[in-house]
Amino acid sequence: MRRLAWSSALVVAMLAVSTGGSMANGATPGTKAFFVLGKQLVGVPVATSTPRAAVAKLFAGPPPRRGLMAYMPKAARLLHASRSGSTATVDLNAAFASGRLEPRSARIAQLVYTVSSVRGVRSVLVTIEGQAPDPKTFPLLDMTVPLKRVDIARPKTKLPSPPQPRLKPPSPAIKKLQQRLADLSFLPARDVDGRAGPETSFAVTAFQK
Repeated sequence: MRRLAWSSALVVAMLAVSTGGSMANGATPGTKAFFVLGKQLVGVPVATSTPRAAVAKLFAGPPPRRGLMAYMPKAARLLHASRSGSTATVDLNAAFASGRLEPRSARIAQLVYTVSSVRGVRSVLVTIEGQAPDPKTFPLLDMTVPLKRVDIARPKTKLPSPPQPRLKPPSPAIKKLQQRLADLSFLPARDVDGRAGPETSFAVTAFQK
């Protein structure tokens, strides 16, 4: 029950979409692939107009922007995608439903938001290897029926914490440079940490100018 409660916390917080508010019952204007940034889903515009192409963009991963994450396993594959009226059917291989509960919950939210951003698509029927997923795979959702964004939004969630970046050890030479820049008021004292970053680069540029 603890895992279910944690996962229910996961799916809902994702629904604080940063693209000008979520349209829970319909698609946002223009196709977007949705990735995770902190505790939000962020829609990245993509030049596609079909469910298949939208899923392909999602599986390709986020653009090189700091912080965007995808919870898609490397082995996940789209087997089939079709559309009937306002419902899209997306069939995926077993790898899509693998892994821990929290990432599975995150990726189903990414998938439903991405496919429902295709013009005219309002719901998404997700199958695994041609069958409805095992109820234990996505325990907070009824996977036997097409999902809308509002279905994803119902639980109350918390996203899994993103992995902390691995920092290189501080460099005495860089720290000495930073301290000199700080003494000259080009760099705040709090940024004197021995690690080169954007703030240090900006300070060097400002000094050179």
